[in-house]
Amino acid sequence: DDIPYIGGGGSRAAQEKAARAHAEGVVGKYETASSGRSAETIAQSADDKLAQAKLIKNKLYRKAFDDLNKSGDFELKATKAEAARMIQIEKAKGKLADAGLIRELEKYKGAPSFNFENWHGVRSDLGKLIRSKQTGENSILSDRATAALGRLKQVMDSELNQVASKTGGAANWRRADNFYAQTMPKYKQGVIADLLRSKNPDAIAERIIGTQGTGGTKSEGLAREIYNGLDKKGRQEVKFA
Repeated sequence: DDIPYIGGGGSRAAQEKAARAHAEGVVGKYETASSGRSAETIAQSADDKLAQAKLIKNKLYRKAFDDLNKSGDFELKATKAEAARMIQIEKAKGKLADAGLIRELEKYKGAPSFNFENWHGVRSDLGKLIRSKQTGENSILSDRATAALGRLKQVMDSELNQVASKTGGAANWRRADNFYAQTMPKYKQGVIADLLRSKNPDAIAERIIGTQGTGGTKSEGLAREIYNGLDKKGRQEVKFA
């Protein structure tokens, strides 16, 4: 999902606990340099911590939706109006109009009423579509269409925030979004994501372990992130590895 950081502090303890557990799993569960390193153990640890993070995320969202869905089905009128406005502007370009953008906007212009949980899913799908262009997975969507859909998502975010505030479930939704934004991206991009997707975990494991002692590079930042998430015992393990 492409969920923005929209505040909330109640989940910080849970985030820090998950971060420490993840760091311990990734850095602590391998043999030291003197006796060899287990790439499979590191990969399995990352996979286990991903499952744990998903479990926490799902519980946080479930708690939020249990409150927010009590408001029943509703329309996102401002989002639909913005989609209609964008379609009109695009069609006015005649032969230069972006047909792909218009098709996407039509979906939101004609969207039915949903409960909050389903609107959250729509928002998530829109975020995935935008991100697929940014990551290069989607070569059909134009740059102009991506920018326009990004503006539409901003309107949707604002409208959903307003609904959540009126319903009284905004705090729990923000906690869930906050946890997602702080915890899940590492599994979608970067060295941990590479480890989960790789068919050669040994090479990725070397990247993780090789961050120790480096300076002035991106790997230094990764080493610091992992190291800071460990307790005293875990940090000692890193020093001696």
